[in-house]
Amino acid sequence: MSQHIQLRPADATLQSGTAVGAVRRSKARYQILSLLAVGTMINYLDRTVLGIATPQLTKELGINAAMMGLLFSVFSWSYVASQIPGGLFLDRFGSKLKYFLSMTFWSLFTLAQGFVHGIGALFAFRLGLGVSEAPCFPTNSRVVATWFPQSERAMATGTYTVGEYIGLAFFSPFLFMLMGAFGWRSLFYVVGGVGIVFGLIWWAFYREPRGSSFGES
Repeated sequence: MSQHIQLRPADATLQSGTAVGAVRRSKARYQILSLLAVGTMINYLDRTVLGIATPQLTKELGINAAMMGLLFSVFSWSYVASQIPGGLFLDRFGSKLKYFLSMTFWSLFTLAQGFVHGIGALFAFRLGLGVSEAPCFPTNSRVVATWFPQSERAMATGTYTVGEYIGLAFFSPFLFMLMGAFGWRSLFYVVGGVGIVFGLIWWAFYREPRGSSFGES
């Protein structure tokens, strides 16, 4: 014999609160994912802007092809060498601080490249760029693992990875026009400045799942 079970007001409130919490969690994690996607886009713009500036930069600074190749590769050296130390720092201090510091410093190193007048300074800033960008993808992975259930992590990873190519595909033409109008140094000023601003946005809005300003998780 079936029995009709009547929910008490407290039970109904609990179920309603659970439903609202689920909506909140969904909104929160997707807003966090949008932060990752924008950060990844800026990351790739910062590392590739030198390639766009190369024709004018090499002419003004008198840099030959061999030295230019060295400047491109020095980023990779420091990027690879900094992966493990960056991961250790990330484990120790968490995603919010690490990503903020990484983005701020890689943006400053990008901005500084617009002021160079010799190969030595450019070499040093490319080294610094590699070191500071190294923790970006470990942080992305950590944030996805923190905010998304196992069943959604591949989707989340694919989404922020799209940021790499959105930046290159949609903003590269703008950067070429900017260089044509204001010179190669303007590329580093603009891209570096955007990264610094976004670092502040990250610091203001990123939270760990519990106590997030976007909603509880």
